[in-house]
Amino acid sequence: MYRAFRIEKSGIVDANNTYENQVKKIITEQENLIKTSLDGFTLSNGSLDGSKMSKDWFPEIKADVFISHSHLDNKNAIVFAGWLKKHFGLTAFIDSTVWKYSKDLQILIDDKIKNENKKSNYNYDDVIYSSSHIHMMLASALTMMMNKTEVLFFLETPNSLAVNSRSDKTLSPWIYYEITMFKYIKKSENVVKSLTEGKVASLKIEHEVDFSNFKKLTKNDLLKWKEQKSGNGLSTLNALYDL
Repeated sequence: MYRAFRIEKSGIVDANNTYENQVKKIITEQENLIKTSLDGFTLSNGSLDGSKMSKDWFPEIKADVFISHSHLDNKNAIVFAGWLKKHFGLTAFIDSTVWKYSKDLQILIDDKIKNENKKSNYNYDDVIYSSSHIHMMLASALTMMMNKTEVLFFLETPNSLAVNSRSDKTLSPWIYYEITMFKYIKKSENVVKSLTEGKVASLKIEHEVDFSNFKKLTKNDLLKWKEQKSGNGLSTLNALYDL
């Protein structure tokens, strides 16, 4: 990953069916890579194969840029991904493509444990244990995707950042994780030049996030980028870096 940008709410592209249609097929293809059952993961000793499960449930997806956003802004993320595809030929990885399936995996594993133990209710310790495994697999998958893509775009809205706060805070643990991880991921060279969640929980926990390495982008910035870009694909990012 080379750079990160924080897109102000006013800069988020307006909903447009043309933009959505640009990425519907890509999103479907990405989601089809994800396994949605526990079939084939049980080892001879009865344990689940965590490595294989992580690879199939949270696969690495080929993409140029990474979009971090609130699950309540999923449509905005899809429209922005379509805008990037239409005008720049860039393929975006939308983080919810992967993490929205973590809840499904959690239910499958917890049901498996409950049925094997012939219990009518879930066991708290079992759920906490399975949850820790799933979240570590998901966190690893997100880190690998961030490391493989060149740019991180964060969609700043009242859903992704807590309002009425003197500092930047988010209620989303995954946004907190992604913004924090950007600080520690080894920054790559500019590869362009070398080429030339569901319901909101009642419990609210605020995480302070550090955007010191992010450049803010307004709607004017995005439009200027579109006007100044040349070519298609990763090379178009040079015009964004030059702004």
